[in-house]
Amino acid sequence: RGTKSIPLKGIVDEAVETCPSVDNVIVFKRTGEDINWVEGRDIWWHDAIEGMDTTCEAEEMDAEDILFILYTSGSTGKPKGVVITHQGLCNLADAQIHIFDVIPDSSVLQFASFSFDASISEVVMTLFSGAKLYLGASDSLLPGQSLIQLLNDHSITHVTFAPSTMASLPPQELPLLRNIIVAGEASSIDLVDMWSHKRRIFNGYGPTESTVCTTMAEYKGNLILPIGRPLIN
Repeated sequence: RGTKSIPLKGIVDEAVETCPSVDNVIVFKRTGEDINWVEGRDIWWHDAIEGMDTTCEAEEMDAEDILFILYTSGSTGKPKGVVITHQGLCNLADAQIHIFDVIPDSSVLQFASFSFDASISEVVMTLFSGAKLYLGASDSLLPGQSLIQLLNDHSITHVTFAPSTMASLPPQELPLLRNIIVAGEASSIDLVDMWSHKRRIFNGYGPTESTVCTTMAEYKGNLILPIGRPLIN
C-alpha cells in the first residue's frame, strides 16, 4: 500500500530455507532491480512458461489448502507472510452476500487490485450469488470522472472503497450506487454520513490473519463508526 517497498524476494528466500518441499522459485524481475539468485532453484518467469501446456485439469481442493499468502505491512520492522487457507472462503461469501443483499440482479465493481485481499471478497460474493462482476481498465478505476462514468454506465450497485476514494467522488452523481463497503482505512463520520442518503454504508474490518473480513457494521446515523460484530461462521 502506498509507496512502501518490500524486498519480497529476500523474504521468500528466508521462508523456503525451512521448507524443503519447495523445489523452485519463479522470479519475475522488474527493470532496474537486483535479484538475489539461487542457482538450481530460481527460474525466470518467461523460462517457466515457455512451452507450458495451456490445458489445465480440475484439481480437488481441500479446506486446508492454501488460498493465498498475504504479507503484513512490516510496521514491526519486518513484513511477515500469513498463509490463508480455503476454509474461510465459503463463510466469507455467504456472510457478505447476506449482509450486502447481493442478488443476481446486482452489479459489483471489481475495484481492488488483485494483489490486495479485498479483491477476493469482491469476486466470491459476486460469483457465488450469480451477480455481475465488472472489471474496469486501470485508467477507468482512477478516482474522478472516468470512475464516475464507469459506475453509471454499468449501473454498479455494490462497491468496496477506501474513504480516500469516497472523498474524491460526488455522491449526488451516482444515483444507482446503493451499497458501499468502506474498508482499508478509518473513515470519518462526516464522510459516511454524506454518502448515506438513500444508500447502505458498511464499515468492514479484517486483520491480515483473517480471510479478508472479520467484522462488519452498517451505518445507522451513529455518532461513531464501529468495526461491528463478527461475521457468521
